Amino acid sequence: MNKPLIVLSLGLMAATSLAAGTVPKVIKARYTALEGTIRKLDIKSFEMSFSSDYVCVDPQGKSQSREDFFAEVEKLFADAKSATVKIKFFDSKSHDGMVDVSFDFTTKISSKLPKTPKTVVHEVGTDTWKQVDGQWVMVKTVDTKMDVTTEKKKKKG
Repeated sequence: MNKPLIVLSLGLMAATSLAAGTVPKVIKARYTALEGTIRKLDIKSFEMSFSSDYVCVDPQGKSQSREDFFAEVEKLFADAKSATVKIKFFDSKSHDGMVDVSFDFTTKISSKLPKTPKTVVHEVGTDTWKQVDGQWVMVKTVDTKMDVTTEKKKKKG
């Protein structure tokens, strides 16, 4: 590996770390709780992190209600055996009593069904959080990327 490429890689890692540091601790804690509910496949606890008027906007600009969003999440959790979660934060911005957090989120869901490949959800976007009745809840997600695919098996040999 050449030296300029190493310096560039280290610079990108440092920039990502600095940006991640701008996310308020209380919001990071909410993401940590969300990760835990996903790993436990606990849909009821997962739902508690979202406001009653939550809206999700897909990369094409189409809005989805809370009910429709959770119908899709429930389908993903229905036959799941386990899930892993990775999240990277890029930036956050406070405005009007809310906090916007830009993120890159990947989860892999293993099925209870034999010989079923893992489902991979990759989402990049911005979540908006607001304090309601003393608790931070997500009120909106605007995705710039949303892919739900199956994980390809690695070939032996």
